[in-house]
This record gives sequence, C-alpha cells and structure tokens, in this order.
Amino acid sequence: MPEERNLTIAICDDEKIMLKIIMSAVKSAFEEHFGQLSIHAFLNVKKMDAFLKTEKVDLIFLDIVMPKVDGVEYAEFLRNSGSATPIVFVTGSEERVWDSFRVRPFDFIRKNCFLTDLQRVAERFSAEYKKKESDKAPEGLVVSVKGELHTIDIPSIKYIESQQRSQVIHFNAEKQPLQINSQMQTLEEELAPHGFYRVHKGFLVNMSRIKLISAEGVFLDDDTRIPCNVRKVTAFKHIYLNFQQKQGVEIHT
Repeated sequence: MPEERNLTIAICDDEKIMLKIIMSAVKSAFEEHFGQLSIHAFLNVKKMDAFLKTEKVDLIFLDIVMPKVDGVEYAEFLRNSGSATPIVFVTGSEERVWDSFRVRPFDFIRKNCFLTDLQRVAERFSAEYKKKESDKAPEGLVVSVKGELHTIDIPSIKYIESQQRSQVIHFNAEKQPLQINSQMQTLEEELAPHGFYRVHKGFLVNMSRIKLISAEGVFLDDDTRIPCNVRKVTAFKHIYLNFQQKQGVEIHT
C-alpha cells in the first residue's frame, strides 16, 4: 500500500492530446509511491504561472518547446523569482536538454521513451521526497561571528570568500554577506560532502549554483564570476560532472 502523502503536481504542454496522456501516465506512475495526488494541467504557461502565484506545488512537468513562451525560458523566470520547485522537462527535442542546465532541472523525460523515463523519475522523486521528510532539521553550518555561535543553512550559501584572516559567506537571493571567524581549510573539509569545491585558494563554491566553467573562471547562475585556478579547470570540470551525476541528472543523446 502506498503511504498517505499529499502530492501536488503541475503539468504544462501546449498539445491537448499530449497533455491528457501525460496527466494519465503521471497519475498512474506516482500513485504507486504516493497515496493522494492533486494534478493540475495547463495548455499554456500563462495559466500555469497564474496558478503558481497562489498555489504551492511539489513538482512541475514542463514541455520545453512551446509557442510564445519557451519552457526553458519560463523555468529560468521561476528560478529568478526564487522558486526552487523541482522541474521535469518533457521534450521531443533532445538537443534542448543542454540549454536547460542553467535552471537546474530535476530530470528529463523523452517523449519517444515517455513511460520508461517517467517510471524512473517517479521512483527517484519518491526516494528524495521521503528522505527530505525524514530529515528532522535543516543542514546547518555552525560558525563563529564576533564570539557568538550561529547556525547557517548550508543550501543558502552561494560561495565563501577569503578576506585576510576571516572568511565571508555570500548567500543566495538578497541576504547580506556574513563575515565569520573560521579557517578556509576547515570550511572546505566540512562543506565538501555538501557539494562545495575550492576552485581557488580564496574561494569555496556551491557547485549546485554553477552555470559555466571556463578559462575565465567559474560563473554562477546569477552571473557572478569566481576566479578559478587555471591548473584546476580541467580537473574541476570532471569533478563537477561527477557531482551532477550524483544529483541524478541524466543526459540522453
């Protein structure tokens, strides 16, 4: 018997027949893992956007290629608006998968392998959803600020910058940077299991925020440029790809 959990899903596809197929398949696949589902389907992004402004959803299925508003562009709008809701892209154009990396999608479903891919997505989402629910408290980094101990929510950290004898934590969104009394080496060791990497002796970066790695440095999803040790670029690209694979991102070519 599936566990009694309420799960709200939003689906957007501009093709009415395809939308009905996705709705039915999603209902069947997710009912194996969740007791109660609330599925909301939309034929255009405008209607779904109006819904998301007033309602909270747990998962979004979004077609990439749609008229008027491109699926990846809309997902980027959601991310820039502060939404962290997992997004699954449904696509018949697999080359567009590369374009979507900047919005950190949860997964991808190919229309020509729809049922197989959907089953994988349902199983993975269920496992991660249950894991999050079982966590009693958010992950925290304990730091010293002017002699007082503070607990920092780790996913909220964008990067850490070394400034002389102290370190400065830069956060997501508009939260002000925080100067702490700690050693960069200590922070590197503590945050490495959480997806942070020291790209330069003075910078420790949250890899989940990375958009581009180049000889010019590491660029985050808000276009912040972080310097990277030139000798580390090639090795770091492999480390970053391994990190993405561990997050469950699969590339189909």
